[in-house]
Amino acid sequence: MELINRLKPYPLESLSSFLERLRRVNYYQEPYWYRKILMSGSICPDFLQMRSHYQILSNITGLSMGNILDLTVFRFRSAVESPYYHSVSLNSEDWIEIEWRDAGRFIHRRKGSQQKVCPYCWYERKAYLIPWAFRIITTCYFHKVLLVDHCTRCNKPLSIDIVNDRCKYCGLGIAQLRAISIFHDEASIQLMRCIWSIFGCTPERFPPSDLPIADSHPLHGFIRGKDFLRFLWDGGQFLIDYISEHPIFRQNSILDIELFAETPQRLRSASSMSIHRVLTVMWKILLHWPDSWISILSYMSKYNSVDEKYWTVPYILTSKFRDWRWISDAWDEFMKEAMFTNIDVIPWLRHYRRGGKENRYYRDLYTQLFSQQEAARELGVSEEKIKTFIQNDLLRVTVRAEHLSKRPWQLIEATSLEQLRIDREHHLTLAKAAKYIGTSEEQVVALVAGNLLDALNGPLIDKTASWRFEPEAVESCMKNLLGHLPILPTPKEYMQEVRYFDFIQRSVSWYGKRFVHLMKDIREGALVMYRAYDQLNLAVLWCYEADLSEYKLLLNQANGVFLSVNAVCQRLHCKPLTLRHLHEAGILIPINYNLRQNYELYQYTEEDIEIFQQQYVTAKQAADILNVTQLTIQSWARIGRLKPVTGSDINGSHEYRFEKHTILRWKNDCLSFGETMSLLGVSKATLHRWIVEGKVKPLADIGGKQRWFSREDVSVLKDEDL
Repeated sequence: MELINRLKPYPLESLSSFLERLRRVNYYQEPYWYRKILMSGSICPDFLQMRSHYQILSNITGLSMGNILDLTVFRFRSAVESPYYHSVSLNSEDWIEIEWRDAGRFIHRRKGSQQKVCPYCWYERKAYLIPWAFRIITTCYFHKVLLVDHCTRCNKPLSIDIVNDRCKYCGLGIAQLRAISIFHDEASIQLMRCIWSIFGCTPERFPPSDLPIADSHPLHGFIRGKDFLRFLWDGGQFLIDYISEHPIFRQNSILDIELFAETPQRLRSASSMSIHRVLTVMWKILLHWPDSWISILSYMSKYNSVDEKYWTVPYILTSKFRDWRWISDAWDEFMKEAMFTNIDVIPWLRHYRRGGKENRYYRDLYTQLFSQQEAARELGVSEEKIKTFIQNDLLRVTVRAEHLSKRPWQLIEATSLEQLRIDREHHLTLAKAAKYIGTSEEQVVALVAGNLLDALNGPLIDKTASWRFEPEAVESCMKNLLGHLPILPTPKEYMQEVRYFDFIQRSVSWYGKRFVHLMKDIREGALVMYRAYDQLNLAVLWCYEADLSEYKLLLNQANGVFLSVNAVCQRLHCKPLTLRHLHEAGILIPINYNLRQNYELYQYTEEDIEIFQQQYVTAKQAADILNVTQLTIQSWARIGRLKPVTGSDINGSHEYRFEKHTILRWKNDCLSFGETMSLLGVSKATLHRWIVEGKVKPLADIGGKQRWFSREDVSVLKDEDL
């Protein structure tokens, strides 16, 4: 069969409309003349699926099978298809390869009369356009009006008699239907342009380039056309289900008419006007991103009856919008910057971080944020130190509320934390600088105070609590002080005449020679010294005893009045034998010991005695400082818990003596059982139970029945309980 008169389809015309026009120009009397030709009595041309039907229509119309396929709803499959929908192909022998499992969700009716129309388009061409069949298309792009889906006269859902161009129920002409203009509603126009461009019905690309949106808006790069349509439709239904009382649904977008008075319960069964209203609301939410989005999520979490724990922003994003990854990505991009600048997001930070911790979708963002306690653990410092880093702009933290609280809650960006960790590993702490130089921490500070060593940070530099040194600065300092010394291994045959730096330093300190002054004398050559190895370290320095004696004679000439052995014994409440033990230990050395005279003729300087009393304490004095018994101090010295400088097992001295700073460090680093109870605010029984449970561990090498604890461990336990 071949038609006498053939036509070309209008742009976007549906197959049913095209076949009706063919009937008219070929003067067929039967309304659905094509059914006999296709040998099907109930077929809907706009959903034509059998290959044989396409072949028959191609033969009688002169159009290709592809042209006919473009007259069906399958033409716009790319706009709405998802992984559940198969691509259309005409290669199958019997059926085109398509399975539209959820077509009713997007299209009004797959069979029977159409339901939505633009009266002006119908008046001009008397043709039905394919886009009108899609529920999400509610406007006419060409005439800027709402599509009509209810008869103006009988107010029934529109059922078109396509043969007679009128309503099936009341006979009103289709061209006489009244349509509402959207010409002056900017949001409706923008929405219409976006939707029609996604369907490929206009020369515009999605999104239109002149939309009033910023470059960072999700419409730039995050949202595909199909995602946009799903956001409008599924998002609109979601908001209706959960926050239908939101004020945004009471803002009429076009005209204050009765049909806009109530929010529909189900979009699929709603009128075209109601659908358009909901879609416009969703468009405004997206258009004013992110402020509108924050408002919606805030309202949702505040007024929803579900438990707040399960109704936070992360939960909403990961459970209700989990299939819309663009929302997650766009929200992440917004939060990555807003959390540092936008005060409005402060209430969401704790929930957002918790959501990232609990949901795998946000785990990447979670790893970018640390609490102050976690940051302190990462860097191995206290939380107070973290606050200092924040105050000095060494860490990037989230925005702080205008009304400052005593303990402001802020999160720390992982990138800045990692950079600070790298810098801290590169820089030397006071302990590392002391180890590098081969001396004590106090003497490193003395080098800084003496302008021999440059520090990055420290109490003497910028009033920060911790010291920081550049490795290059420490190396430069040691080159300046020791670089000129010759490298000479210690002579084994003269080992008894060799003195190392520790001994030298102790012996010259009694002459009032401070560490810095000694280093300057070594640099200037006043004391002849050598380096046992090619290293810039005080541990490798040595000198001959004769050179040291000569240096001391020079120092002796500069000193004033000296004290005899008896005077020193009275001052220190000890016996002459004790002074000899102190001399042999290199702790308290007379100024003329190298003369090898009678020991009773040795002399001491007043300043040496004062320094000795300041730097060393007896076992009794140590016991008073630590608030323990003298026997406990002696016991700790015997088992090595405290390191004495004199004692029966060290130099034969009857009395133990300790460096005072060692005792003070113990007092600062350790807590007794009672002090631990007081700091934790728990009872004796509770602390006993925690020890048994392993929640806190006492120091292992105390000996006896006493139990002491690390102050650091107790502080960490206290912070965790808080």
